Amino acid sequence: MAFLLKFLDHFTGGSGRELGYSISSDLMEIYEGLDWELKAEIDRERPKIDVPGEIVSFFLRTREGGWFGFRHPDLFAAKFVPLALDHLSRQHPIHTIHTKWTFGPNLKQFREAEKALKPVQAANTTWSGKLFNHLGFYIPSPQHIFVERDKGKAKEVHAYFVRD
Repeated sequence: MAFLLKFLDHFTGGSGRELGYSISSDLMEIYEGLDWELKAEIDRERPKIDVPGEIVSFFLRTREGGWFGFRHPDLFAAKFVPLALDHLSRQHPIHTIHTKWTFGPNLKQFREAEKALKPVQAANTTWSGKLFNHLGFYIPSPQHIFVERDKGKAKEVHAYFVRD
């Protein structure tokens, strides 16, 4: 049984900026204000497809005001993702990562790649797709990716990366 104790505190990052964090058996996040956040949490909402084990969802925002904004000097998503997976895997049998792209570089990369590739391959060309693949998580079939479109253009993408 997972414990519900949640720790909240602040610390000073390498740049001297004050950051907050929250950690429990179901959640890990580091943030500064409302503009920057790295968050991983156990996703209790089951998808319409069959996926093994428990699901972790990531929300990674390291630029102020969107993709073209100022890059946070202390928040590094590529370092956070494996750390959060390790932490959450200690309490949960995680075999699936759920990611949702509604804006930012992943959606832009997906849209561009989808011009020449099928959705599964296009998702694997994104920054997140490459990182998740490197960590051993893959989209096993076209049924594991859902693309909502507006006038033929991907508006929102949900992808489920599953560990072998």
